[in-house]
Amino acid sequence: MKKALIAVSAVLVAALLLYMTTNVVSGTFTYLQALPATTRHLIGSCAVLVVPIILLIGALTKKRPAERLPSNRDIRVDVYGRFQLDIARENERWVAYRLEPGKRIRLTELAIPSSLEADEIAQFLDDLYHEMSGPGQSVRVLPN
Repeated sequence: MKKALIAVSAVLVAALLLYMTTNVVSGTFTYLQALPATTRHLIGSCAVLVVPIILLIGALTKKRPAERLPSNRDIRVDVYGRFQLDIARENERWVAYRLEPGKRIRLTELAIPSSLEADEIAQFLDDLYHEMSGPGQSVRVLPN
């Protein structure tokens, strides 16, 4: 979905820049007609460069799909290598525990929607904690 949105945005930006350049050259936009020819050509050249740059950004920010898990299983995740969580299904709710050496501490401040399936939790945590991530880091599901 994100890739499609980036591609559509890139095409729209390129089309807009090409349209503006074409109309500037033909004199339709009189307020832009006063621009020097080199500036008009630069605007047209930018349209050619915008599409690959936006697609490259989309490819670099691509996230791997979460591993498919049965919905009744406890899930252990590593959040960007900073800490680990144990997510358990208790009384039709998801309950999160932070794993520390020799401890399992319940996180009451983390509310995971009970409507989420087990395979959607890693993406949910990634969306929630994305400010903590570094380049190339992701929320990973760990084997139990």
